[in-house]
Amino acid sequence: MNLSTSIITVLLTFLCTGLMANWLIQRWQYRNWLNQQRFLGAEKQYEALKAVADDISKVSAKRLSAMFRVLSALDQSADRLEERRKIYSDAVDEWNQNINSFQYKTTLYFNWGMTQRLEHDINENFVKIGGRIERNIRIKQINDQAKISDKQEILSQLFKLQGILGNFHRDMLNVVLQKQASTYQGVEIGYNESDLQYFSTWQLIKALFITRVELFRIVLTSFELEKPARRRH
Repeated sequence: MNLSTSIITVLLTFLCTGLMANWLIQRWQYRNWLNQQRFLGAEKQYEALKAVADDISKVSAKRLSAMFRVLSALDQSADRLEERRKIYSDAVDEWNQNINSFQYKTTLYFNWGMTQRLEHDINENFVKIGGRIERNIRIKQINDQAKISDKQEILSQLFKLQGILGNFHRDMLNVVLQKQASTYQGVEIGYNESDLQYFSTWQLIKALFITRVELFRIVLTSFELEKPARRRH
């Protein structure tokens, strides 16, 4: 009887151990799969963010360059002016075809403040300065000998817009670089009340034994840091 009991105990122990090991392995595999899917999602978001920034930079730079070139052609031959006017017109068309998409994507991937800057600081200036350039083009088309009295003023406005665009692209790039870092390297989180929810139980216990807890840091992956990363932007 004792031998039978021992055998049953061994078998049950083996069975329970096997079941527990199998459960742990499945849980570990599922957790790894879930983390991989979250990482892929964060990576796709980073790639989309970068693509939006690149597209806005490319199309806006093309329009600004065309404005500078057609403005300089106002004092040149009618053929050169017409050549530059066509280039400018194509750049305007490309910008106008994309502006609604840009506004939607900056709101989705950046923030509403970036969308407002795109509309009020950049697009409105494109329209205002472009209107002055186009009026002068029409004047020159009617009378090739006409003098353009406000060319320097328009040029000054274009240089100012160039600076605004530079600041806008710099800020977009900073967001892209932050997203790249959080996706591939992770981001440091300090021990403070607003971020305690992101600390594990073990990390919170560990913090109890640290003298200068304000220096305690953990590194989280991008999908773990999604909410605080957006708040910082």
